Amino acid sequence: MQQHGAESHQGEPAQAEAAGPQAAAVRAMLAALERDEDGPARLLREVPNPGTGAAILVQAARAARYAGRPALARRAFDALERWLGAAGLPLTVDQRMRQAEALMEAGEPARSVETLDIGLREHGDLPALRLQQALGLLAAGDPAAAEAAARQALQAAPDALTGPAEGLTLRLARRFREVGEAGRGLSVLRAGGAAFARSPGLHAQLAERLAIAGEHAEAVEAYRVALAGPGDGRREWTGLARSLRAAGAPAEEVRAALERAITANPADRSLVADWLLLTGGGADRMARLCALQDSTPELLRGVLTQLAEDLGSAGLRARFPDRVAAFLETSAMRAADALWTAHGEARPIAGPDAVAVAESRSHDLNLFFLLRSPVRRLMAVQRLSDAEKADLAAIGISWRDLRLGLRDFLSVGSEAWARRLAEGGFSSDYARHRVHHVERFCGWQDRLVAEGALAFRDPFGGGTCYAVDSFLVYGRTCYLFLGTHPFYLVAAGGGSKMLCLYVPRFELVLDLGAALTDLLTDASMAGLLGFIALRLAQRAEEHDAALARGPADATPRRVIAMVQSAENFAHHIWNFYTGLERILIAGTEHRLDRVIFGGTEFFGPLAGIFPELANRIVGRADRAPMVDPCPFSIEALLVTVGGYFIPETLKVRTRRAVSTVPPRQGAVTPETEPDSWPTLWIGMRMGDKSWVGQEAGIVRLLELLLPDYPGMRVLLDGFSYPIGRDEITAQWSHVCDRLHALAETVRAAAPEPLRAPGRIVNMVGNSLRESVLWAARTDAYLSPVGTTQHKIGWFTAAPGIVYSAPRGKSFPDERMPGAWEAEHIRVPRYVYGQVVAEGERRSLGDRRSHLANIALDPDALAGLFRELLGPARQG
Repeated sequence: MQQHGAESHQGEPAQAEAAGPQAAAVRAMLAALERDEDGPARLLREVPNPGTGAAILVQAARAARYAGRPALARRAFDALERWLGAAGLPLTVDQRMRQAEALMEAGEPARSVETLDIGLREHGDLPALRLQQALGLLAAGDPAAAEAAARQALQAAPDALTGPAEGLTLRLARRFREVGEAGRGLSVLRAGGAAFARSPGLHAQLAERLAIAGEHAEAVEAYRVALAGPGDGRREWTGLARSLRAAGAPAEEVRAALERAITANPADRSLVADWLLLTGGGADRMARLCALQDSTPELLRGVLTQLAEDLGSAGLRARFPDRVAAFLETSAMRAADALWTAHGEARPIAGPDAVAVAESRSHDLNLFFLLRSPVRRLMAVQRLSDAEKADLAAIGISWRDLRLGLRDFLSVGSEAWARRLAEGGFSSDYARHRVHHVERFCGWQDRLVAEGALAFRDPFGGGTCYAVDSFLVYGRTCYLFLGTHPFYLVAAGGGSKMLCLYVPRFELVLDLGAALTDLLTDASMAGLLGFIALRLAQRAEEHDAALARGPADATPRRVIAMVQSAENFAHHIWNFYTGLERILIAGTEHRLDRVIFGGTEFFGPLAGIFPELANRIVGRADRAPMVDPCPFSIEALLVTVGGYFIPETLKVRTRRAVSTVPPRQGAVTPETEPDSWPTLWIGMRMGDKSWVGQEAGIVRLLELLLPDYPGMRVLLDGFSYPIGRDEITAQWSHVCDRLHALAETVRAAAPEPLRAPGRIVNMVGNSLRESVLWAARTDAYLSPVGTTQHKIGWFTAAPGIVYSAPRGKSFPDERMPGAWEAEHIRVPRYVYGQVVAEGERRSLGDRRSHLANIALDPDALAGLFRELLGPARQG
């Protein structure tokens, strides 16, 4: 579908939308609007009265808008205004609002504001008109005026707040977030909450935004209003429980809310993790989980998945035998069993079974694979016991042949990349060893691209097999092979490492050694297989056609590359773009039919970074868990590209791409600043993994360093905006505001010589463009461990200091995060502070480690900086 503003249509699509008793008149009006400005007036001379003419023009405008032709709709409303004006009549409120919408869609927000001014004079200060005008003001680039207009509208008497006012309030709040004005959006929602005091829908949105902003006590009250409405309250109970906890409510109140959330969201495992965190661990953990399951007749997938960690699938069936048996005997689950059995035996899928499974809920299918018999077996190929070797032999798998086949399969994928790694500038011997090891698990991607096929030796002793199907589900790329028995290869992880081999007929999972064991648990595999079964049911005819064709051969197929879209810039540069860079280094980019990419463009549009692929890159419109562009295709294969080492060539192309983008408004950019030495980068963080008292600590550090380095420039870094499409900033805007204020506090309290313009640069709220370019000008840095460090550490060859909470056991610096992942970087010096406070978790289920906030000694840091920088330069 074309975007608004496109004018390549010739009128047919708009005419196709015209319907109803006046369809012929509407089609004629659209044609008249196409021809010239006077065409509608000539046509309207034949209309008996102003009302009929107005109805024809409004329908014409509606048809044009539906066809994606806002300029044509705008002309229809202009004609409507002239027509009614000639009769001495104003546009109705609804017509004014529709006209304003059409003007905004046509790229004329200022005119939209003007026409609503006219409407307000004609009809009085109606809240709906004022809210519509606020949307126009925001589109015209005046967020302060938009907020003021909205708040004025929402202060109207309750009986005036009718019609579309509530929906416009929600829409305006969303638009504020989309343009990076989340604080104003929250302000509008607060005003809306007061105006629509009993609206569950508006209060649900208000509660979510309050929780994101950390206003949990207020969020609790909004969630309670939201829960008074219709519906199952799944999101609301979850939000209420988490806000109650954050607001310091009594543990019993939080526990009760969480239990309501769990029963309302039976498939959500994170809620069970929250509940366990609240109620504590200990020896009675399983007993408490079992009691929670016993409290409701419905099987709670989240609870059972958590219990599976202790009991396993067989233990679950033993603990809840009656309910498990009843669940597995439902007609839908019997159909799932028949479907999966047929799939494992390479038989066609029966039509009734496919229909029944296709109509099932995905979490019921996940439960099915968690509870069904036989028990899935997991074996690590490189660590097989004698009993496991015998079990493999009993079903026809030679473990020796399997390992021999894997030796070639798990290898670097191209000679060009092998040479690049052999010549690479690694930060340490450990980095060289680590990268060579992990890149073996990504080599299959390069061979698939080069050959247009994915080959693997039949584990049951046959010859080479080739993938007949490929798809991505929840970050795991699956390939089906028709060998002696059907089997899958599954790749996963940020860099798409080859994870496991799975044989449905024998419920056998072979861990290939990618060190992603969390993805191979009973619960994790059950989730994956549930989605595969649902897909098989939905595509049963295509599956059966593939069986009828038989095994695939080595004939090259078109290759569709998928670039994943985690909302973290470090994964993009480290895990996602590295796969494309390897393809370019190997010279096989001509084999790519298209490249699918969506989500946030942290470093700008992908085509700007990889211009060689510009004519192949297509956007991904949705964020669905499954990417399935070529199901059971004999013409194409999907490959999820990725890797674990950033070559210098990728950094060079990223710098080149960002340098062509205009600086963010108000940013201090290195191209306009004179050289200075040393340039010190200081990364700041709040909430978790942060330096407690960093405002005073950074000022003290600068006081200590200034006498030795009087010419120094200081870069204060925190949150950086993406350069291109942005789907992440809205949820972090409150953190950005706090970090920006922190940097300003440091700048105001710094030694007087550093207060001169350009001596301390507040980079918080700049874009990644400025971050990447300033990194190249940095002489030394200080940063917390994690993503904040990667922004500087992977883009500079300068030495650095990285601080962290104690990690329980000592690791050499070269093995720490940030020390080995990129070419031509230096191993930073890691310092471990004294724990002062527990770090904030993003939810009760946040299981990240080493989040504690710490105290650091500025004097010790100054000493480290002097070691890294050496003596001051003279002159």
